[in-house]
This record gives sequence, C-alpha cells and structure tokens, in this order.
Amino acid sequence: MGFDIDFGSFQEGLEKLMNPEPIAKRMIQAATPVVKKQLIHEAETSMGMWGKDYSTGEMIGSIRAGRIIKNAFGLFRRVGPTGVNSRGWRNMEIAAYHNYGTSRQSGSMFIEAAVAQSEAEAIDAMDETFWREVDLF
Repeated sequence: MGFDIDFGSFQEGLEKLMNPEPIAKRMIQAATPVVKKQLIHEAETSMGMWGKDYSTGEMIGSIRAGRIIKNAFGLFRRVGPTGVNSRGWRNMEIAAYHNYGTSRQSGSMFIEAAVAQSEAEAIDAMDETFWREVDLF
C-alpha cells in the first residue's frame, strides 16, 4: 500500500507568496467595488439631513477609485470624490464639509459609516481573492 503526493501545486502557491505584491493588488481590486458602493450609499442616505437643494448630486457622482499606490506602509487605493462640480467647488471639499460639518451645520460622518459598513464584506472579498490566487490546496 502506498500513495503519491504531488507537491507541484503546493510549491507553486508558495512561490507566489515570495512576491506578494501582484496578489495584494488583486485583493485591493476585489475590495474596491464594495467600498465604493457603500460610500455612495452612505452619501446618498445622509444627504437628506442637508436638504436636497444643497447638493447637485455631482459630489456623489464623482466618487471614483484612484490607482493603487505603494508607500512605506504598503499598498493602498483612495476611493472618494474627485474633481470639481459645475460651481467650481472641489467635490472632496464638499464631502469633507458634509462629513464633518461646518459652524452652521452638523456633520453626517458618512465616510466613517461607509468604512464601518463595508469592512467585513471588503475583507471577505480580499480573503477570497487571496486563497484563489495562492491556491495552496
């Protein structure tokens, strides 16, 4: 009685781990739509407290994912408002006022809510991507 063990695929998986950056980029790509969708949802939901006349909807429509960047801490991707609206106001500035408030209006903290609400699903997407990419077993 005997058995054969094929270490080929296991070794290939280990070799992928020697250069984790491509896998990490795919993990970030998998999590991005989850975070973006939740950020848009939270922004739309919280706009009601500011009144519909305040927003043209351009800030929400400008939410995009930036490119994946590497710095001293690792890889990251910014997801948030971009550009300027038709009035010439920066969409990120509008989001900051909406999130944190002003001297006349309380903030909605929609950015923090989006991060908290999307965290588990984003981690699941990243986890699934990691195991699919490494495929150790």
